[in-house]
Amino acid sequence: MNIARTVLRVLLPIGVLAGGVGVMLFLRSLRAPPGKTAPVEVAEPVSVVQPTTLDGPVRVSALGTTTPAREVALQAEVVGRVTEIDPRFVPGGHVEAGALLVQLDNRDYWLQIKQAQSQVKQAQVGLQQEQSRKAVAEREWDLLGDKSGGASARGRALALREPQIEGAEAQLTAARSALDQARLAYQRTRIEAPFNAIIRSESVEVGQIARPGALLGTLVGSDAWWVQVSIPAAELRWLEIPGSAATVVQAVGGDMVRREGTVVRQLADVDPSGMMARVIVEVVDPLGRETSEDDRLLLGATVTVELDGRPIDDALAIPRVALREHAGGDAVWVAAADGTLEIVEVQVVRRERERVLVTGLGSDARVISTRIAAPVPGMKVQLPETPTKVAAAPEAPKGSDATDGAP
Repeated sequence: MNIARTVLRVLLPIGVLAGGVGVMLFLRSLRAPPGKTAPVEVAEPVSVVQPTTLDGPVRVSALGTTTPAREVALQAEVVGRVTEIDPRFVPGGHVEAGALLVQLDNRDYWLQIKQAQSQVKQAQVGLQQEQSRKAVAEREWDLLGDKSGGASARGRALALREPQIEGAEAQLTAARSALDQARLAYQRTRIEAPFNAIIRSESVEVGQIARPGALLGTLVGSDAWWVQVSIPAAELRWLEIPGSAATVVQAVGGDMVRREGTVVRQLADVDPSGMMARVIVEVVDPLGRETSEDDRLLLGATVTVELDGRPIDDALAIPRVALREHAGGDAVWVAAADGTLEIVEVQVVRRERERVLVTGLGSDARVISTRIAAPVPGMKVQLPETPTKVAAAPEAPKGSDATDGAP
């Protein structure tokens, strides 16, 4: 009895377990095997841009300040009371070269001229008298001969009145110099404009006593002004100095004044505030007197300057954000014809604030500007319907932060 119970306790769980396994195997045999499905590859949506072929020279954009090309402080050279002032000799007035700006009382200097002329006349008469006496002495010398047995050269010169002639000639030269000096002082009572100019400041009135060195006003040449442009030193290699053309843009209210200029020189030092190189752009007729006064520039204004540099052959412009680093160099991601990503190594020729000029890339390439977390060559990309075109020219600068082609 006890043996039968023990056998039952052992065999019953084993039978139940075996039955369960059998039922599971039976049910599993009734299930159809799963079908095989191809893996689904998801394309990465990207934005693409179309590179732009450069037409013409490189444009170097920077900021500059208008300064006078010619400026002079007008001063009196002689003492005199101011008797006349040109009505245009006021701040902002425009005068031509040679215009009489200030007239001083010249009567004293006119009397000095008359006195000097009288002294010249007296000296001429004195020289003529000595020349006549010399002629008489020469005839007497020839008649008497050298009875002393040999006169010295000095004695002969004294006898022929040569020292007296030299003295009379010296007096005539001194009188003529005094006359020239009197005439020069008379001319200096007329204070004229040395060149075409506008009046920056004026500090003289009729009746005022002008003394030598006294400041009468400040004149700024109006034929040409300079624009001092600060650019990174690396940008100098793109410019022809002198010779590069430039466009100066000045914002006046809501209007933009555009004037053409030319790079004339480079300054020897750097801008102490930004440690950048400086070049001078010359703008002819800055006041627009020969064209339109609406195109006049303002002195001391901050202007935008676009400089025409040397051309670059076979270079394309792409956005700066599209430039990638690959294998220690520069590269771009390109959407291939089959819709996959391709990595193309390029050479950077020039870097600008918003775009980069590169070589080694086809002009019809579709450059990917979207950032991809894990780019893999050959991965699928989803392209937009229309690619974006890169700007053909750099935008007007907000600051002089353009850099050279070096990384």
